[in-house]
Amino acid sequence: MKNLIYILLLTLFSCKSANDFYQGRVTDEDNQPLEGVIVSEDGKKDRKTQTDENGYFKLDRTPEWLGELVFSKHGYKTDTVRTVRSRAGEQIYYNFIYSDTTQVKLHREESKDLTCEQLLTAMVGSSNAQAFKTFGHQTVRVRLSDRAPEKLTIELYVVNNASKNPDDPKFAEHTVGWLEFHRPSKRLLDITNDPENPVILTYDSTLIASFDLFKQCDPAAEVPASSASTAPDVDVMLEEDILFNGKLTRFFSYADFEEVFGKADSIKLLKDEQPCTSIFETEAPDDKYLFKNGSCFETHDQQVAVSEFYLQHGHYITYKGNRIDEHSSMQDLQKLFPNSVKNRSALDKEGKDWLIQLREDSNGISDGLIKLFLRNGKASLILWWFPC
Repeated sequence: MKNLIYILLLTLFSCKSANDFYQGRVTDEDNQPLEGVIVSEDGKKDRKTQTDENGYFKLDRTPEWLGELVFSKHGYKTDTVRTVRSRAGEQIYYNFIYSDTTQVKLHREESKDLTCEQLLTAMVGSSNAQAFKTFGHQTVRVRLSDRAPEKLTIELYVVNNASKNPDDPKFAEHTVGWLEFHRPSKRLLDITNDPENPVILTYDSTLIASFDLFKQCDPAAEVPASSASTAPDVDVMLEEDILFNGKLTRFFSYADFEEVFGKADSIKLLKDEQPCTSIFETEAPDDKYLFKNGSCFETHDQQVAVSEFYLQHGHYITYKGNRIDEHSSMQDLQKLFPNSVKNRSALDKEGKDWLIQLREDSNGISDGLIKLFLRNGKASLILWWFPC
């Protein structure tokens, strides 16, 4: 596989209003068009577009803006291109005018740093799946649902705030699509509407050309030593390092629950809720959910475990002695979880709501995750998630 992409840009301006948009084409070194490259003005969240199936893009220009264009694509390192060559007084000399062509090189990410989830996100993100057209690339998340010897089943989902009360957010996941990737044919199929008559999707096959995707997505596969020891994509948050309200570990007694949190606001039986997974995994008929100030706790006999914990009404956690509460900002969390914050997921278009994902063990044995949500830029909810 070739390691470089070449971006050929030719900025054209309309006669009606000069310099009001950028327009160009993104190709690889074999002059093949690259679809799905995100082109944006640096620092302008609302000023971006994507290349089409022929590699072309057109981006409206912010008036009087003299920054850089940013080009990004899954599997490649992000690069920037200057829009202004020089400026003297009122005379501005722009790059990419008329016959002026500029070539930019993007380096492919090192293979050893890409996980199964990253590869699936890159491959699926480059496709024409209907979910991306409906909900947008910045909103739809990708994860492996099932792995068979010759087929991968992939779930597309979004995370929404289901609460009508801005002071009491309720984040919930909703599946918005199902895909299958078949090993022999390397076909990516959209089975969302009709599994018996799937839609054959197009995708950028170069993103996975140098990987054995089925081996990479094998749960028994070891985490590469370089990835685990030098620059992990997801930080670890161990249960023994957490105290709820500075007093309780994740597992405690019913008496401890009432002493620290008080009486439950409401109680429901697990058998009535029919969860796909449970913490204690006993399927006992009298296991319950306890709800308190929006938080959810699971019980078995006299044992209680935290399932979802809202950082509100004065409730908080301490992690290795560091307090995390409703006032904790992204900058505060970055000090504790630099890699997870770097790879955080946006949950809205305004950049106020975020999802930070953490591993719950150091060895990568568990397939569960700890999900930390931010609402309006502040820590809001922490929950333990396991695949069904």
